[in-house]
Amino acid sequence: AMQVAQRATSATGVTANGYATVDRFTATQTGTDDYIEQHQVDVSSGTTPYTSGFRKAFQVKNGNQTSGAGAGDYIKVVNKLEAQDIANSGWDYTSASSFITLSYWVKSSVAQTFFVRITSLDSPVYNFPFSYTVSANTWTKVTKAIPGNSNLVFNNDNGVGLDIEWTLFRGTNTTGSGATLDTWAAYDSSQRQPDNTSTWYTTNDATWEITGVQLEVGSVATPFEHRSYGEQEIRCQRYYYRQSAEHQYMRYDCSGQCPSANGAQFVFSLPVRQRANATIGYSALTDFYIYASNLQSKTPTAITLSAGSTKSPMLSFDKSSTFSAGAGAHLTTPNSQQGYIEFIAEL
Repeated sequence: AMQVAQRATSATGVTANGYATVDRFTATQTGTDDYIEQHQVDVSSGTTPYTSGFRKAFQVKNGNQTSGAGAGDYIKVVNKLEAQDIANSGWDYTSASSFITLSYWVKSSVAQTFFVRITSLDSPVYNFPFSYTVSANTWTKVTKAIPGNSNLVFNNDNGVGLDIEWTLFRGTNTTGSGATLDTWAAYDSSQRQPDNTSTWYTTNDATWEITGVQLEVGSVATPFEHRSYGEQEIRCQRYYYRQSAEHQYMRYDCSGQCPSANGAQFVFSLPVRQRANATIGYSALTDFYIYASNLQSKTPTAITLSAGSTKSPMLSFDKSSTFSAGAGAHLTTPNSQQGYIEFIAEL
């Protein structure tokens, strides 16, 4: 339901390429003349998604593609699912008489037929494209039943198993008449879907919004399973967790010690076990202060992951010849800026 946006509610410029706003959904682009934008937006009252309990949507806003629709261009929105979740879902995915059903609400500022691709990513890779058509500025409910296929494979592991791509535009380098709708076929990178209408792509500031995405076992879409914000947030944190300093001198939720005079190590207790050992990111070195029991407070010169873990990773904060070895330490923010540390285990 697009409720959770740990990173930001809006992203523009280069930061809008990839995971940037709403959790678990990524928007990417290649060949564009002007960057797309990503936004978490409100669903307007009085619309059917609103009366069905949806308050937020994920929006992609087009830039100004002055050179037109290039053969290598694309803009796409993707949601990736773990292979083990498909393998253990109850879908008999090797049987053509067993189905999963994808449903969602979608709105575009431009009337057009768009394509969606379902891709199984464990070898052999298979591709299932289908289309949907929308009127301009009108919310449309899309429901698609997808049969199994004897060639599908989903490993019982935490790697990416299923990829759902909503294509806003693809150039002819990756589309063609050899791609048949509503049928599983071996993946062909040059024929991923039929040729794409370019109306949305060549319309400056065109928007596309989606909410209420649900994938379930069976051939019929059931009512959307609404979850509380807290339930949805903890599910998202399996793949991405951001710990932010929300006010000056706030302590980060971690425990630390100085193993030498040259910095401190902090163990962070994550709220949920992540999909895999995370990579880390952070706002800026100047957003952190190391406080040690010998009353030293210093800005680190480097932050690195010293011990990976899906639940309790350890980070090193370096500062040469400052601390007493063995001293306890805690981590704070030195200013009113909202610094953060992020733990990334996305697919």
